[in-house]
Amino acid sequence: MTQSSSFWRKVIYISIIGLLLLPLSMLGQPSTKSAGSDLPDGGGVLAQMRQQEGLAQSSLGDIDPASETMKLATLGLKGVAVTILWDNANTYKDEENWEAFSATVNQIIKLQPNFITVWEYQAHNIAYNVSVEFDDYQARYDWVKKGLDFLIQGLAYNRRDYKILRNLGFFYGSKIGRSDERLQFRAMFRRDRDYHEMLGDYIPMGSEVSTLYGIDNWLVAKQWYDKAEDKVRDGVANLKSSHLMFYKDAPSQLRNCAMDLEEEFRPEEPARRKWSEALEAWNEYGNRALLTSWETELRLNDKATALEEFRRLQAALDQLAPGVRDQLLQERRKKLSPEQMAAFDKEPSKRTLEEVYLAMEAEGLVRVEDQEVADQVPSNQSDEGYRALRAIQQAGEDLRRIENYRSQTNYYYWLNRCEAEQSELNLEARAAMYDARALNEQTILTTTDQVDPLTGETTEKLGAKEMYEKAFEKWSEVFEAYPVLIDGVTAQELEESVREYRLVLERLVEPFPDPFVLDFVFARTGTGEYAQQLETMSNESRPSSGGK
Repeated sequence: MTQSSSFWRKVIYISIIGLLLLPLSMLGQPSTKSAGSDLPDGGGVLAQMRQQEGLAQSSLGDIDPASETMKLATLGLKGVAVTILWDNANTYKDEENWEAFSATVNQIIKLQPNFITVWEYQAHNIAYNVSVEFDDYQARYDWVKKGLDFLIQGLAYNRRDYKILRNLGFFYGSKIGRSDERLQFRAMFRRDRDYHEMLGDYIPMGSEVSTLYGIDNWLVAKQWYDKAEDKVRDGVANLKSSHLMFYKDAPSQLRNCAMDLEEEFRPEEPARRKWSEALEAWNEYGNRALLTSWETELRLNDKATALEEFRRLQAALDQLAPGVRDQLLQERRKKLSPEQMAAFDKEPSKRTLEEVYLAMEAEGLVRVEDQEVADQVPSNQSDEGYRALRAIQQAGEDLRRIENYRSQTNYYYWLNRCEAEQSELNLEARAAMYDARALNEQTILTTTDQVDPLTGETTEKLGAKEMYEKAFEKWSEVFEAYPVLIDGVTAQELEESVREYRLVLERLVEPFPDPFVLDFVFARTGTGEYAQQLETMSNESRPSSGGK
């Protein structure tokens, strides 16, 4: 009886297993291609769902037989295998076993070809962490390229994702153009024709990436960012990051290119052209409708229009309560201290750092809120006053959002910088600074007389000291013409030049000039080593604040 029961239980179990094979077959049947057709048939339910949701490997990117075989070979333990491989990769990196490291990384991407973080992390690991383990910058450059190539390899498996493209833009720009070896890296990249030919399979490598001096890494970076934008525009990929930052990347590469050209070569027409292109691209960015975190759209260039509308609405409210705003303003101005009053009435671009803070305090003390004006509207017009107040508040909110987004990208500064850098005055200032540094490196510290061996004529050749002074004079004129540059990175960049100039004076045993032509700039910013030097020199050689 027992043996009979056991036998029938086995029969039942086997029958149930056989019956389950039918629905499992219907669920898991893979899609196949008919002879002479590139289109797969429906397959099972899961295969159809993968096709509909775009989750099939053929939808995401290329199918690698070796990759698919390795996944099957893990027997469902792919996560465990990947964890072990990542640990091994880090161990090999610490041991500086680069061959084993490279082989392990290749195994990881076989198991996780569609996990974008794998490509991002390991490419960063190779280009940033592994490359710096080598003393020779040529070897470092080669490993940087290996990291870039690794990331490019991920494109084939992830055709519907824009993140790898953005990372490529970032790596080509920042790793080559902002690392400690940037001068060597940029020079080697310009000469790397074989590598340029390889890149031509992925991005345009013609005039779009070229300057008078050769192919530029920043312009190559822009092409990768452009391709990321193309994927989003064409609907291939869904944009999940901030519109403000996503669309800022491509135009920013043009200004980076222009800045590096000015640093590496004497500023002339090539840099001016790049600044012109940067201004055009920055304006296009400002005119783009950007989706905000408030689920609304705004344009950075709409600030003037929004401000005009805000003031128009305020004027309409003031008409309902004539003279109220001015009366309140004058009453509050009387309560300001003389220092606050002077700073408040002073032209903003002429204020020192202390006066900037005093003016901010004064502005807060005299500000008249629109609610205060609306409260003074006659009772028979109170409904109209309320509607005007609501409209002002909404317009003010729109204006604040635009200003908030502009400040996050330093939009106004870069718009003015792109314009200013194209001026003759700015080119002369940068050229003089370039020449001053060259003379300083040649230890030609001051003006010397040179005699022509053929004609016997004597000419003066400016030294580093005089060339720095010429450059600072030009820069003071630039800041007078473009005051917004005072509060940006332009003034900060000059601090290094002032330090160089000060060292030249020390070698010539000459005092730092008093007053200094750029005092008004650094007194406004009030930051950096130069400010400390000014304070030291004030204590040593300048009259005290209480002196006549």
